[in-house]
Amino acid sequence: MIETILVLLAFLFSAVLGFIFIPMILNFCKEKKLYDIPNSRKVHSKAIPRLGGLCFLPSMFFAFIITMLTFNNFSGEKELSLNLWSVYFFVSLLLIYCVGIIDDLIGLGARTKFTIQILAAMLMPMAGLYTNNLYGFLGIYEVNYYVGAVLTVFVIVFISNAINLIDGIDGLSGSISFIALRS
Repeated sequence: MIETILVLLAFLFSAVLGFIFIPMILNFCKEKKLYDIPNSRKVHSKAIPRLGGLCFLPSMFFAFIITMLTFNNFSGEKELSLNLWSVYFFVSLLLIYCVGIIDDLIGLGARTKFTIQILAAMLMPMAGLYTNNLYGFLGIYEVNYYVGAVLTVFVIVFISNAINLIDGIDGLSGSISFIALRS
């Protein structure tokens, strides 16, 4: 029960940080004239600030740190310890986040973004986190490392791009991601 409350408090803390940072970022974009101009591929009809998503990673990171410190206090641990895949996951997340910011500011080609997505996704199998079992899907159970690593990279890049494609409509990608998380 206490764990659920702590997770809820971490979520609320992250949301509050978002509510604080988003207006600051939007004002910065207005001052610097950093707008996404509508065209035939865009859903919006007027210019909107580009960097609205800038605050999400810091908000989630602060909530994560507070959650980890709180869980450690309740579990009796004296220090935080990170395993290899946690570090690789954070590095890949930071890599994708930075590419997104650079793309918003100066624009990057699709090939560059795709290459960086693949490199970021490759960090997971390198850390030992890969698909090793399909649990009978298509009659396949055990998957060796090389096939599982390629499958893992493919799925991460595929889902990242699928979410990115539906991100043009406000709230759609977040709603679908939340539904998928709850399933």
